[in-house]
Amino acid sequence: MEKEKLFENLSRIIDYLSKNEASIAVVGDTIIDEYYDVVANRVSPEFPIPVMLSRDEDSKDLPGGAANVCFQFSKFDLKVDYFGFFSEYDLKQLKYYIHVVNPSNVLPFMCCVPRKKRVYQGNFPLCRWDVEKENFGMDAGELAEYRGKLKNELYAKNYSVVVYSDYNKGTFPLSESSFVKSDCITIVDPKSGPLSQWKGCTIFKPNAKEAFELTGEKDWKEQAKKIQSELGCKAVVITRGADGVVGRIDEEFFEYQPKINSQVESVIGAGDCFVAFLAMSQLCQISILDGVKLAWHAGSLYVKRKHNEPVSALELSTHIDPIAGKIVPASCFSYNRLWADPITGIECPESSRKVFDFASVAKSVEFARANHGGKVVVGTQTLEQATLVACLKNVDYVVITDSVLDSVDPDELVVW
Repeated sequence: MEKEKLFENLSRIIDYLSKNEASIAVVGDTIIDEYYDVVANRVSPEFPIPVMLSRDEDSKDLPGGAANVCFQFSKFDLKVDYFGFFSEYDLKQLKYYIHVVNPSNVLPFMCCVPRKKRVYQGNFPLCRWDVEKENFGMDAGELAEYRGKLKNELYAKNYSVVVYSDYNKGTFPLSESSFVKSDCITIVDPKSGPLSQWKGCTIFKPNAKEAFELTGEKDWKEQAKKIQSELGCKAVVITRGADGVVGRIDEEFFEYQPKINSQVESVIGAGDCFVAFLAMSQLCQISILDGVKLAWHAGSLYVKRKHNEPVSALELSTHIDPIAGKIVPASCFSYNRLWADPITGIECPESSRKVFDFASVAKSVEFARANHGGKVVVGTQTLEQATLVACLKNVDYVVITDSVLDSVDPDELVVW
C-alpha cells in the first residue's frame, strides 16, 4: 500500500508541473564543491601522509550549499529563483547546473564564495580543503547592504514555496531580523542558531545533530516540542539518515523508519535533495507526512550516487519499486528534464506488432541495449504486457501506448 501511495504522490508532482507554471524560491548560502580525482599509492618520505598524483589541476565544479538545492530541481519542469551571493565568475561556471533563470545578488568578481575542495581516489574520499572568507569577504557595511537588497527582492515577489538553506556562511543575520515570508509555505533547513531568526516558518527541518544542538534536548519528541513552541511552526521534521525521519506535525508526533538496504556512495548534499522533494510536494499540496516519505526515498537514492547528482522522477520510481516503477505514464515524455540520459532503442517491424511476442521483445531489447546509448523504452498496449516487459533487465521504462509517442523519435522507441 505504501508503494502505491508513493507512486501516486510522485505522479501528482509530475502532473502538476506539466500543467502549471510553477516557481519556487531558494534563499541561502552559496558554496562551490570542487571534485578532484587523484591517485594515492605511496606515502611521503618526509611525513606519514599520502602523496596524491594527478595529470592536471582541473576539478569538476558543482553547486553546493543552497545552490545545490537549486541543482536538485533540475530534473523537473520547474522555475527556480535563487536568492544568494554569487560572484560573476562563479555564476558563469554554475548557471547551467543550478537551474535558475534570474539569480539575485550577483556580486563583483572579488566576492569570495566558499569552496570545498574534495579529493577522491575513485570512490574513496582522501581529504577536504575548505577555502572561504568570513561573510563572503565583505565588511559589515557591504554585507548589510547586500542582505537588505536580497531581502527586498525576495519580498517583492510572490511564491508558493520558499526554501531557506542555511549553511552558516553569512547570508542570514544571526538576529531577530527574519527573512521568513508570511504569505507562503516556508521550509527552513538550518545549520545553527538562534532559533528565533526562523519564527513563523511553516516547516523546520534540522537533522538529528542540529536538533540536539539547537535545543539541548536528547529526546527527539522533546526537541520537536521545543522547536515548535518557540517558532510557532506547523511541522518539525528531523532527518536521521538511514534511521528515517521523525517529527511533529501540528500536535501529532510521527516516525518514519522504512527498511531499505541502501549502499551509501556519498552523503554530501543529501539534505538538499530531501528538502527539494519536500518543497515540491508542498507546492503540489501533498500532505506534509506524505511529502516527508517521498523526500526520504529520494534521499535514499541520492546517497547511492556521487557528485551531487540530482534525482529524476523516473529514477525515483524505479528505486521505489524496480519492476512497477518502470511503467510510467505517457506524460513523462512531455518534457525532457525527466530524463537523465537520451532515450534510445529500436522500432520493431510493423508486422511484429500485431501479436505480442515476449521472446521477440526480449531479443529486440537486448539488441537495443548492445547497439545504442541512453535509455531503452518499450511501448506496450496493455498493463499485462507492460508488467511482463518491465521484468526484463535491459528495459529502463515501459509506456502503455497504442502508437509511437509524438514527442519521441520513432527510431528511439521500442514499440509493440
